[in-house]
Amino acid sequence: MKTKVVKTSVKGEKIGQKEIIKLIKNDLEVEIRESDVKLIMDSFFTVIINQVLNKSQTVGFRGFGNFRARVRKARVITLRDGKEMDVPACTALTFKASPGLKKIKSEDE
Repeated sequence: MKTKVVKTSVKGEKIGQKEIIKLIKNDLEVEIRESDVKLIMDSFFTVIINQVLNKSQTVGFRGFGNFRARVRKARVITLRDGKEMDVPACTALTFKASPGLKKIKSEDE
């Protein structure tokens, strides 16, 4: 399947969930309600979060990238006022773009 790049907004402009839902709805070749697109999108991200964070699995999409959990060590940071603050260890969801996605991005610039 060939990746289709859709130009949506001014470079650097933030795009929200409502705009993404409208773009997906308009891109589909079948008639579907925006509420159904939102339900599918919510389910998609719930599955990724459950698989990656709860089961420590990597979720990969060929041509797009990989989502994985990264354990961050506990550390001490210094605030602007000079006080130190303990930051506890945590697990973060990270994304690494595939070479194909990086290539699309570099062609866009």
